[in-house]
Amino acid sequence: EQFAMRLECVPVRHCALAYGVVLHDEVHDWKLVYSGDTRPSARLARAGRGALLAIHEATLDDAMHAEAVDKSHCTTSEALAVCVGRMRAFR
Repeated sequence: EQFAMRLECVPVRHCALAYGVVLHDEVHDWKLVYSGDTRPSARLARAGRGALLAIHEATLDDAMHAEAVDKSHCTTSEALAVCVGRMRAFR
């Protein structure tokens, strides 16, 4: 059986040269998405649409939204909204 993986780096809003990644299995047609603790990214959500697994770090509680924005981080609810809502990841 063939093995073909492709890594896609997607610019995200955090610090200079920050990226989320999408690992594509080109043979079995699944994706794994990883994002560090960045602001929500519509571009990463589009690239990872329908992912089998999405991992998005989120350091700050929802009550700390202003701090999350100031530090270019996500709250827990924002990370979930990206992965479950926009990306529609399976897990």
